[in-house]
Amino acid sequence: MKENEMKEKRTKHPYFIYETIMNTPEILSSWFEDANTKRIDSIAEQMVRFKPNNLFLSGTGSSYMASLAQSFVFNEIVKIPATAYVRSELMTYMPINFDKRSILFLNTHSGKSPGDEELIKIAKDRGLYTIGVSDNPDSPFAKTADSLLIGNDGIKKEMPATRTYSSAMFRVILLAISCARKLGFSKVADEYEEKARDIPVLMKKFLNEFESPIKQIARDLHEQSSFFIISSGPNMSTAYEGAMGLTQGTGLPTAGYNVDEYLHGPVQALSKEKCIISVAPQSPMQKRMGNFSKVARNIGAKTVMIAPSDSDVLHDAEINIPMPAGIPEIFTPVLYCAPFWLLGYYFSILNEFDPDTLSMEKENFKNSGLQELKKAIY
Repeated sequence: MKENEMKEKRTKHPYFIYETIMNTPEILSSWFEDANTKRIDSIAEQMVRFKPNNLFLSGTGSSYMASLAQSFVFNEIVKIPATAYVRSELMTYMPINFDKRSILFLNTHSGKSPGDEELIKIAKDRGLYTIGVSDNPDSPFAKTADSLLIGNDGIKKEMPATRTYSSAMFRVILLAISCARKLGFSKVADEYEEKARDIPVLMKKFLNEFESPIKQIARDLHEQSSFFIISSGPNMSTAYEGAMGLTQGTGLPTAGYNVDEYLHGPVQALSKEKCIISVAPQSPMQKRMGNFSKVARNIGAKTVMIAPSDSDVLHDAEINIPMPAGIPEIFTPVLYCAPFWLLGYYFSILNEFDPDTLSMEKENFKNSGLQELKKAIY
């Protein structure tokens, strides 16, 4: 989409991405409406009837990050082994148990990523039950999958994935809760559903209250030369997604790391020009995350801590971003992506990038062959 076309369609704010970020809580809330609950329950019923031994969750880019978070949800709530794969890796190095006793979840925001339709066909040929998680009901991919969990807000107009990413995670969380209830884990399902209902409200509160502080944090970090997002467990999805968003917003080297992977090698390159952002929800790894943040601060790096508001580790970093407390760890990726949305957006503004199109309207990107490479399956 051309820049002048985008400006003609903008109404409430100069950029689609800003509107999308601020509207996300309402999009998440819509999944508790009766029609959407019935859709989720219907797919859950089919999943339970299928009696799978394994769940495979896959996607590319942000869709893979969503798959990674979703796999932790199914492992904990439904107690069925679930593993996330980058779509091209799953197609190229297919596990031996990718068979008729398994279910494939394929996440794709647009439904048009090369290889998505092919993977669904391969899975169906092998006897897997296939579920598409997408925002495009009219794609060839959507017409191929056995069941569809389609988003409510249409195909995104902007390039970065924000509400499409969090909504994909959220509706699959609700699907896992429905599966648990149908499997007889009613008490567990009720407890998790109560927590899930809090998420849209808490996200709205965070976005409204913390937009201005994060705008200042972006200014404070603007001179850093690179960023490292550190986490563990379910929030490795946040680390990878956050790194992608900051790379897009800053044009600087940014990477996501498991805390122990970072400690055993990459930490050697840490310096005052670099920034460590730790994502540390309440978890068995939280204290280790705090201790690492103190070490990084002692070395001289800029440090940011994203953690629950009642957590002591917030004080282990120079800059802290308090998140709502009391959210189960497996649900936190839905909320913990929000600070990175705002940081990425305000970095884009500071750098005079277009937050909707990023670099894709630049002539050197247009003529690089990048789009043709992305369209190729292998």
